[in-house]
Amino acid sequence: MNVFNRIAISLLLVAFVGVALLISLLPKPVIGWLRYALDVADYNMDPATQLVGAILGLLMAALAVLLLVIELRPPARQSVVVAQVAGGIAELTNESVALRVKKVSEAIAGVRDAVPVIRSHGKAVEISLRLVTDPDIDIPQKSEEVMQAVRSETETKMGIPIKSLRITVRHGTPDRRNPRPGIGPSSGDAPRV
Repeated sequence: MNVFNRIAISLLLVAFVGVALLISLLPKPVIGWLRYALDVADYNMDPATQLVGAILGLLMAALAVLLLVIELRPPARQSVVVAQVAGGIAELTNESVALRVKKVSEAIAGVRDAVPVIRSHGKAVEISLRLVTDPDIDIPQKSEEVMQAVRSETETKMGIPIKSLRITVRHGTPDRRNPRPGIGPSSGDAPRV
């Protein structure tokens, strides 16, 4: 959005400079052109033209309002407040929280990979955690174990309250070294160089 904003503002400023120079250097011809354009518009104005103009104007206004709302919306927080005292504030980045959640999740037996997504809400976080697990685990028991470990690490050790915690589980393949039968070193084929 930043590049789009720069291009749009640059074009608007160039157009503004051009119009300002035309009005200041050639006021009589500009007034004549404007008068002629308004006369032509008045002459050609009929209900269909007026309806098309109104629809186009409303669409352009709606687009401008949408872009303004997107531009003025506050950016997503990239850190969470850990401690706040009279003399200062301590924050921890979302990336640091994600690394600790990933580490504690992958330390649990049966969890092969963990991909956390952290969203900060001031002093609390939302955690979405995608797990890849062994195919033969007890999903409810393992999910509860991961949730307890993540809550303990986040709330107790880091001091960050969890607003919500969501876990999505996907089973991995039975053998990590040879994910598809007949492919890889055990298939008997020598690798091609």
